[in-house]
Amino acid sequence: MEKELRWLGPLLVLCLAELAGSLETTLVFAALPTAIRQFGDPVAVTWLVTGYFLIAGASSALCGRLGDLFGRSTVLAIVLAIAAAGSILSAMATQLEWIIIGRSIQGTAGAVLPLCYGLAREHLPRARLPFGLAAVTAVASLGAAGGFLIGGIVVDSWHWQHIFTISALLAGSALVLTLLGLPRSRPVATETRSGDLLGGVLFAPGVGLVLLAVSEAASAGFALRPLLIFATGAVVLLIWTFHELRLSNPLIDIRLLAKKPVALANMNALLVSMGAFQVMQIFPILIQQPVWTGIGFGLTATMTGLLKLPSNIASALGAVWAGKLAGQRGGQGAILVGTVLSLIAWTGLYFGNDRLWLVVLLVCVSSAGVVISLTGTVAVIVNHVPAERTSEATGITMVLRMTFQGLGAQIVAALFAAGRVGTAASKDAFLAPAAVLESMGYVALVCVLAVFNAQLLRRLTVSDRA
Repeated sequence: MEKELRWLGPLLVLCLAELAGSLETTLVFAALPTAIRQFGDPVAVTWLVTGYFLIAGASSALCGRLGDLFGRSTVLAIVLAIAAAGSILSAMATQLEWIIIGRSIQGTAGAVLPLCYGLAREHLPRARLPFGLAAVTAVASLGAAGGFLIGGIVVDSWHWQHIFTISALLAGSALVLTLLGLPRSRPVATETRSGDLLGGVLFAPGVGLVLLAVSEAASAGFALRPLLIFATGAVVLLIWTFHELRLSNPLIDIRLLAKKPVALANMNALLVSMGAFQVMQIFPILIQQPVWTGIGFGLTATMTGLLKLPSNIASALGAVWAGKLAGQRGGQGAILVGTVLSLIAWTGLYFGNDRLWLVVLLVCVSSAGVVISLTGTVAVIVNHVPAERTSEATGITMVLRMTFQGLGAQIVAALFAAGRVGTAASKDAFLAPAAVLESMGYVALVCVLAVFNAQLLRRLTVSDRA
């Protein structure tokens, strides 16, 4: 019996590691309104989101290959150590720039989930693997949902930077358990993309420079400096693209986008990430803004977390329903349903943001729509790429999602920065109603594009079957 249950130890370690990684993703969102009030610069504060997702995207692409080269458990320990160090830096820093740097370093935690999946396959008996993968996935979902609530409690009870103290403690605990309780992995390096580390490293600075240009243009307009930064980033991305196309087995094989269904499915992931995914940034602002500003409900950060929980339940139910729909009619149907739901939700939020019950309901609809459309995205990709290339194809989708979620966050922040209101005691502390409404209008417009893209995909797949 003891031998049969030996797999539970490694699985428990993997679940704790993923809990640390998933909490780091969402803890900060409940603190965004407080950070904006403290520093008075929505665009700069949003780099707490953008920097994290940028590094998370690069890490998720790169660290899986490093795990093949040096052993997954070794790389997981290194990732947790780096994430803990970033959390400590953000917790102790007094200047926003250093908090952002620490938060960006935390982004290495984006590699925890794919590494945990690989380690589950490596250390669990085959009969227990489905349960193990489901357990890690469930912890990822619960951690992401709990991050909003825990972050809200921290913001209301202590200084908001203590969210990073919690992150450091979780990552440090997971690191210790990984070193003590997880069997060492043997390197399984192969010829496949093992030498294309440049493909993972070069992508992040190119995107980062483009996002920095968007950020600076929000405050300086289209001046020379933002344009030069944008041009530099574009050149770096062009070099990266030629580098990846030159290799027969690149780290991020963009040739997989050559198939129209795959390209349109990834376009859906891109648009959803830029648009409806920004609920995590807009919802806390709307809930916590004082009523006197003209938009908002003046509630606490803890209430923000509690009011976000129903949307997490809606997301879980949406994922189950979308899986069945994708199995019956293909993922393109789920994508269309999900994007339409998101469009309805954000149109409703634009016109009906003065009633709390309606806001919570529409956020539930939007969250369900996001999960439904992304579930359909994965189904379409899996159905249109060779079986042996499924992991790398879905990996490209993950990179696109994280990258364009960061881009969307910067666009929303630029809209936030367009108008602020203040009090005699706190100048420029809160957002003007027009700024919040424009951010909702932006998301609704992206949802329109997503619906149009979903229609193109549906017609394409119907014509292919004909």
